Amino acid sequence: MADLQLTGKRFAALRIRRVALCLACLAFTLTSLAEKVRLSECPAPVRATIEQNLLGGKLDGIKAIRINDHVLYLVEIDLKGFREAKLYISGDGSLRKIIEEIRLRDLPEPVRHAVEQQVKRRAQIEDIEKETIEGRVRYRIEIDPPKQKDRTVVFEANGSISFDK
Repeated sequence: MADLQLTGKRFAALRIRRVALCLACLAFTLTSLAEKVRLSECPAPVRATIEQNLLGGKLDGIKAIRINDHVLYLVEIDLKGFREAKLYISGDGSLRKIIEEIRLRDLPEPVRHAVEQQVKRRAQIEDIEKETIEGRVRYRIEIDPPKQKDRTVVFEANGSISFDK
């Protein structure tokens, strides 16, 4: 009977696995709901938003994700320097979110200084993303310290940390 009982830690680990499985299924479902569309197939307000927000890059692809009566357009853009950007646009043409890969030198000075304080000797910066949601800009930095677990740190535009995991 003792073998059938779950200890607190084992029960928590089982719950975490179940949640992870549910999230993976949800991500797969949303991806399977996405369909590739051409720019010419998008509604006029969506086309206008895409054309106004190419960030100097080239349109790479558009996916429409339909959930009930709503459509979200995921727009992928190829930027100079082997970088990418993604636009999230609602069906009415409202720009919801922009995620843009940037370089360390493109960070604002307060953020660059804060990143340098977080990156210890021999740690590598894996990715830097500028995330803009409804005008609020944040910077998501993935740090790879040697012999330690990778960290993701999110900085506000003033250099303060809003998330560190």
